[in-house]
Amino acid sequence: MVVVPKNISPSSCLAWVIGVLIVFSVAAGLLFLKGNPLTADFGSWKKTLELLSGFWLFTVMFFCALLALRLLSVNKFFKGLPNTYKWHRNLGITVCIFLAIHWLVAKGPKWASQLGLIELAKKKKVTSGEPLWWEQVFKFLKDSGEWIGYAVLVLLFLALFGKFLRQNSWIKLHRFFGPAVLLGALHGVGSFPSQFLGSWPQWICVFCVLASLFVLIKQYALDTDQGIKGRVLSKSIISEGISELLIQLPKNLKIEPAQFVSISFDENEYPHPFTVVSSKEKDGHYIFSVWIKDLGSYTHAIQHRELTNQPVRILGPYGEFLKDCKPTNKMVWFAAGVGITPFVSKLQTKQYFSDTTLIWSHRGVATTLVETVKELAESSSVTLVTFDSAKGQKLRSLQSLSKVLEPLSNASFYYCGTPALQKNLDTFLTTRGKAKSDSENFTWR
Repeated sequence: MVVVPKNISPSSCLAWVIGVLIVFSVAAGLLFLKGNPLTADFGSWKKTLELLSGFWLFTVMFFCALLALRLLSVNKFFKGLPNTYKWHRNLGITVCIFLAIHWLVAKGPKWASQLGLIELAKKKKVTSGEPLWWEQVFKFLKDSGEWIGYAVLVLLFLALFGKFLRQNSWIKLHRFFGPAVLLGALHGVGSFPSQFLGSWPQWICVFCVLASLFVLIKQYALDTDQGIKGRVLSKSIISEGISELLIQLPKNLKIEPAQFVSISFDENEYPHPFTVVSSKEKDGHYIFSVWIKDLGSYTHAIQHRELTNQPVRILGPYGEFLKDCKPTNKMVWFAAGVGITPFVSKLQTKQYFSDTTLIWSHRGVATTLVETVKELAESSSVTLVTFDSAKGQKLRSLQSLSKVLEPLSNASFYYCGTPALQKNLDTFLTTRGKAKSDSENFTWR
């Protein structure tokens, strides 16, 4: 279990981490430079910057890997998986920067010498007095850093362009980051000069190795997590291209409104995320429903499969969407297509959101489904406004969107739907000095 501080923002936490790293860097730098940076030679400065840039690199890599573990306490601290993964992605980009810096510090002088730009003094061989096998272990750890750097660079490049990879390939790729972090920490331990073996900075690196082992163990637990096994009770068509699945589990998942779970219908496939529309307990079992729209090859296959009594594997629940919505707040809930599901889930809490407007843009959804949503909205005092693009009622352009939203621009906006429509919505809000809409991200890339 990871405990995160309360009443502190992620940005403030980042500032504290940077502050601690700066204090560590100054203290370690004075140790490596023997207390007087002005009299230190080039070799001492190079080794000091190499060690410190490597430590900063490891720290960023560690936190990047930690955020990928989907720890519940960390997700709550960052207010949901979407924000956690935004930080994860940004830290991944930062890793590239620090990797380049560390690489230049370690290899730059040698390259400059080979080009004839500078002349380096010949290294004096220093014996540590340790057994030969021990020296060879440290030499291997030190020399392995270059290959680890190449591997991490390739992994980062592929991860940053993950949208071009299949979901399973992208997930398998990320499994190599845990070992990379551990090898990086071991490389740091082995990179210390013999005169500083056993010093407090090296013991901190040993602690980093233990932290890396924690990440590796948690990653393995995440990859092998079988979740909760259940079965599909029934599958029904509630509108053209939209199916409702009722799934039975042996225990209550304690799902909050608007949260989602990841469902696997096959042992060999990675679970896919679906919003839980409703849930209840019956005859000692926990039953919940999800709506699935035919949007791609995976959901298309589900639509055409016989799923009754099909065993499923459930991971979750996840998400913080709509969690801060209070009945007294002035809000606009904006849904596109099957993005109505988290709002339907929230409406079923039977709270009165008298100052809330629900805008639903869809294409040819069945009248019975529209009436169901209308009844739920009326029971919670929510104003429902629908736009059916099949009837020419389109909200795709920024101009058409502005006409509808202008009278509501002083409210808080929550969105679930296609990225294209959200882009126009956020453009409308930012041009009026408002914060972007709050949303849930199901892609995790």
